[in-house]
Amino acid sequence: MRVFGILSLAAVLSGSARAQQTSKTPSSIGWYTGVASGWYFPIHHWPTAYVLGGGGTYFVGREISGALAVELDVNMWLLSGSDRSTWDMKSGPMIRWTPRRGRIAPFGLAGLGIDLQSDYPARATSVTPMLPLGVGFQAVVTGRSDFFVEAMHYVVFRPVATRDIPLLAGFRLGF
Repeated sequence: MRVFGILSLAAVLSGSARAQQTSKTPSSIGWYTGVASGWYFPIHHWPTAYVLGGGGTYFVGREISGALAVELDVNMWLLSGSDRSTWDMKSGPMIRWTPRRGRIAPFGLAGLGIDLQSDYPARATSVTPMLPLGVGFQAVVTGRSDFFVEAMHYVVFRPVATRDIPLLAGFRLGF
């Protein structure tokens, strides 16, 4: 009977230790960086016979819990057409919320930042506050990296020459 009690206590303690290890593994919390590119759909731009453009985003962040991360994003794109161009850079801190973990998981993004636009040939530059909002899905590749697809909308608080909705695909690597 005494052996049964000792074995039962050992089983409970080892199960408790395993539960603590899986709920807060060091590999799931930490710093990460990533890059993405895709399609930038202009929703407002100057009159033009054709539109050419492209861009991408770079970010670095820190996962502070299994569901929340804080990151700094820099998103740049160029739109050209009919002898006009707009270079657009949006940057600022964002919160990434992942409501559940799994091989494939949804996430949401929200933040506050600035939108810097330079228009050519007018050589006019504007700096405007903006609120980035986004949603996406991420798929785990390894324990510290994932592939993601996201769509962003930028609420810009003053008039600008162009506005876009990017649909991006990229990867995130933990370090």
